[in-house]
Amino acid sequence: MSKASKIGLGIATFLPFFLVLTSIVFVIYQVVIISISEEPFMPLMYLSYLGYVVPFLFFYSLFYLGLGIFYIIHLLRNPDLDTEKKCLWIVVLTVLNGISMPAYWYMHIWKSNKAQQREIDSTISNTYESAGTQSQKL
Repeated sequence: MSKASKIGLGIATFLPFFLVLTSIVFVIYQVVIISISEEPFMPLMYLSYLGYVVPFLFFYSLFYLGLGIFYIIHLLRNPDLDTEKKCLWIVVLTVLNGISMPAYWYMHIWKSNKAQQREIDSTISNTYESAGTQSQKL
């Protein structure tokens, strides 16, 4: 996976946190505005927001479901994990998806090339050291 696609997937993975924070800030802002203003409270006015919120939540739910399916497919195709870890990650991704998707992205997608590069570097250095010690013994 290229670095640009990893960054895009990371943005898509962390997007729900920003959307939840934005929603909380919006609700707090509305409560403060209502409490400060001297206009009468009109609860039916807030039902007008549903025309915008319900389609957004529908598409957001589809996006988040697709993101979860992508992570489970990536998990099942990941050759670095054994069967026990795959089963554990599937349960964790299913139960705690909002919290575990960023953790899985960071551990197994973002750092995957770095871990492979470290393995290659250690293999090369071990080969170099063993070749050097053999030539010194002769």
